This record gives sequence, structure tokens and C-alpha cells, in this order.
Amino acid sequence: MAVVMVGLAVSVTRSILGVQATCAHYEPDVVRLSGHLSIDKEYGPPNYGETPAKDEKLHVAILHLTHPLDVCGDTRDASTTDSFKGLQVVQLTFSNMHDDPKRYAGKSIAVKGTLYRGITGHEFTDVLMTVDSVALVH
Repeated sequence: MAVVMVGLAVSVTRSILGVQATCAHYEPDVVRLSGHLSIDKEYGPPNYGETPAKDEKLHVAILHLTHPLDVCGDTRDASTTDSFKGLQVVQLTFSNMHDDPKRYAGKSIAVKGTLYRGITGHEFTDVLMTVDSVALVH
């Protein structure tokens, strides 16, 4: 069984009360991203590539950024203190949606959701997004 995860490199626009921001923030702030989605193959458990014959094969969606993404850390929570400049990719997770990210592979999309810091073996980028909505960009 293949596990599908989504990562994306994107062009970022963030709007809070109609004001354009240059630095995105972690959850609970809502962020909008757009870019070109691809599905990359990565090794998963048990050993994440150290034993390829035994490791699960994962499909990770990556959206390639039109413009680099800056993320500002928040000192109120230890899991969100890290800041990043010039990110080119953000992995997406569709846990809040019943949508198959593979249907967007090779296409330009716009997503809305919240950002969080990647810390586990299933998280292949520094920053990830929990996607609440996705739309094709024409």
C-alpha cells in the first residue's frame, strides 16, 4: 500500500485583514500558496532508505515555488520557533480533506491551509502545510 503525502514548492501570498505580508507564520495562521505540483518517491518506515528492499515506498507531493517562501518562527511554542528564508518546497498533507493529491500532479494549483514544522521521518521538508482547500490555477 502506497502512502500519499504532498509537498509543494510555491509562490506565496498571505493576506491578513487584507494586508499583504512578506513572512508566513505557523498555525493557526491561514496561508495561501500556489505553484506546480509533482509527486516524488521517498522511502518510508521502517528505515527511511537505509534498507530499501524492506522500506515502504511513499509518494510525496512537492509544489515547486514560483517565489521563495519565508516563514517566521514564534517563540510562544517550542515546535514553531524556527524561521526559514527562501524555502523552495513545502510538503502538503491533505488530512483535513477527502481529496487525492495525485490528481493535481503536473498541474499548477493554489492551496489554503496552515503551516507546521517538519520533525518526523514522514516529513521531508522543513515546513509542511495542512491543506484545507485546493484549486487548479489556469
